[in-house]
Amino acid sequence: MTKIEEVETNVDERWKAQRLAQKLDGEIQQLKVALGELDTVKPKKTTYSKKANVFFLEKRDVIVKTKKNELKDKEKERYDVGLQLRNSK
Repeated sequence: MTKIEEVETNVDERWKAQRLAQKLDGEIQQLKVALGELDTVKPKKTTYSKKANVFFLEKRDVIVKTKKNELKDKEKERYDVGLQLRNSK
């Protein structure tokens, strides 16, 4: 009986990790698209950025820096989830 419970728990954890990986992949793609769009904006121009359902005017350079940091954090988290999935086999 305990082996069945262990397998079910392992499958459940693996499923959660796979869903998290898919979610992170989507967020990473969105950040890459946003950075691509910001590349077309002139460096000193102000641009709207959304924070907690409110839009703020900020300089493009500030937004790019923030988005790059966000992207780096998401990619690191995705790498960790990938390692977790690989080790759970």
